[in-house]
Amino acid sequence: MENGDVAYIVTHTRKHKLADQFTQVASAPLVDDVLAGLWVLRKDPRFFNYETREESTLGDLIGFDVEGSEIDKPYGFGFCKEDRDIYRKLAEPQLIVPDVTDRFTRGLLTDVVKATRERILRYGKLFEDGAKTYLERKRLDIGVERLREIFADQHAYAAFLIGYCFPRLGDAEEVVDQNIHLSERLDNPIAHIEGLLGRSL
Repeated sequence: MENGDVAYIVTHTRKHKLADQFTQVASAPLVDDVLAGLWVLRKDPRFFNYETREESTLGDLIGFDVEGSEIDKPYGFGFCKEDRDIYRKLAEPQLIVPDVTDRFTRGLLTDVVKATRERILRYGKLFEDGAKTYLERKRLDIGVERLREIFADQHAYAAFLIGYCFPRLGDAEEVVDQNIHLSERLDNPIAHIEGLLGRSL
């Protein structure tokens, strides 16, 4: 697979799952900070798995609520299986990102993504009026807080999709960095990740 194809997946996912679709959510910057940390960690041998090679369903590892995300398939709301497949199979068959229902190993990537979801739930805010209008338009019988939880799942899995591609970029790293400006985002990305995880790396 061409490295440029991987770069396309990263920038396309960043644009459509964090920039466009989430204009109602004031938490995209939280994800961008995390991506800057994952960018620096992409060559760490613990990125995809620790020495213990602990394995579980990816959804469990990152705290993704599969049932909740698939709440509204007819309207394409949430991050349902069909929607997830569009993003994780953009460059198939050479690169298919694991789905939240697949088995995966715990590592820095999954730990950081799970902590990202928790941070979004704690600090990310929905623009309430816009959220209520959205729910009415989609005819969804859920509250604003539940909508916020679903958006947090989407943010977390989008961060996983993008982070999963980072170590596979090869000579296309510059293309991604120029498009998302990751190397310029934080003064100390490692310290940011350590604060997120609550432990030193």
